[in-house]
Amino acid sequence: MDQIQKSRRNAIIKRDAILVGIGILYYIFIRVTGLAIPCIFRKITGFLCPGCGITRAILAAVRLDLAKAFAYNQFMFIALPALAYIIVKNDYVFVRYGNRKLSRFDNILIFICIAGAVMFAVLRNVMRF
Repeated sequence: MDQIQKSRRNAIIKRDAILVGIGILYYIFIRVTGLAIPCIFRKITGFLCPGCGITRAILAAVRLDLAKAFAYNQFMFIALPALAYIIVKNDYVFVRYGNRKLSRFDNILIFICIAGAVMFAVLRNVMRF
């Protein structure tokens, strides 16, 4: 691994460490205060957005209560692995080749996730599951 690749790898490690740190601090804040960031979309419209319930789902998943996590937000179990794949693959490509351009497959997968999120939001508000 040459110096440029090490520099790219270190930048990704730094980014990920910051994101994990923010996540841990947010988790601690919620556990201590019971306060979480409210859904602005739901406050304005009264409808559930595709992301409603993700905080509760993650809190349940951390407690290894996957059934409850799934009940809070089913779409997260489909979208997060797809998005994690895109992030990890593109981080690897960036470190190895310096390329930040998404592949055609990645763009299609993102589009499918967005379309799925919209369909999930409509269905969860119509059927209230």
